[in-house]
Amino acid sequence: MRERLNASGLPEAEVKAHWESLVVAVFSHVRFPMMCPKQLAKLLLSPLIQEHKEFFMERLAIAMSYQSGQYERVSEVMSLPGNSSLFTPRLYTEDTWGSVLAVDNFHSLPCYHTRPFIFSTRPCVSDADTQDKLTEWTIELYPKGVWFRKSLLIVWARSYDVPEAVLRTVRLSIACQHPPEEGDLRVKIGILVWGVQKGVEHISSVVEKVHRFSAQNRVLNIDGALDFDELNTPLYSPSPRARSRPPSPAPQPQQHSRCANCAGPCSVTDEPRHLLGPNRDQLKIQVVIVPLTDYCTIGNPDMNA
Repeated sequence: MRERLNASGLPEAEVKAHWESLVVAVFSHVRFPMMCPKQLAKLLLSPLIQEHKEFFMERLAIAMSYQSGQYERVSEVMSLPGNSSLFTPRLYTEDTWGSVLAVDNFHSLPCYHTRPFIFSTRPCVSDADTQDKLTEWTIELYPKGVWFRKSLLIVWARSYDVPEAVLRTVRLSIACQHPPEEGDLRVKIGILVWGVQKGVEHISSVVEKVHRFSAQNRVLNIDGALDFDELNTPLYSPSPRARSRPPSPAPQPQQHSRCANCAGPCSVTDEPRHLLGPNRDQLKIQVVIVPLTDYCTIGNPDMNA
């Protein structure tokens, strides 16, 4: 970009002013307090930082105040206009804050299949609050619906029959393995759903949730991160004879033109856009969990830009 400005033929003073305004416009949105001290130290060696010291040094000093636990200074900065979200982490995709959930051979999965995943995250962003113990999470992914079997509820006076139930939804069940014994753990959860368009894999949708985990509230169920019918659309359009049969909650697509559920011919349709890989049979979801402190602001994006 700078080379293009230099080659534009504009006066040097105008080029310099435009470049400085561009640096301010871009880097004003960077949340430097979310960077660790080692990363902040490396920034000091950057030629861009050296060139615009007046702009960057104050922001780097604020970041070091947060990382070193100088929370009185943090409170002062938060009270200034435009700084309300400066100490709120974004959905960072590195392994420190989450994991990628990959499900292969999607077409061969049975109905109501459950796929468990386990990973750990840091309990805090600031090095001043670093704890040796990581926060452990268990994720259960239900890509083909949820089935609650018939059961018997036994209470003090009598027993009740609980009928079975089927939910046509793609569910993620997130459990905190060791929540705090007192108080709660406030986090922001991001569900990043991968998709493919014209052969290019990308993040097609994002779902965010803010939740408090505690000893009495260890599990959070998230439904609708993916559309159930879109994800489980079969590769065939069954004949009218097959359509008269009771539908399966999660039909199993086939790789050929005749499905296992009907005797008539079937016409192959497009693959769901959320299935990846050369065979279009891989589901990939990234779960990000970042901790929220008293200095984090969650609310109207226009007010927390």
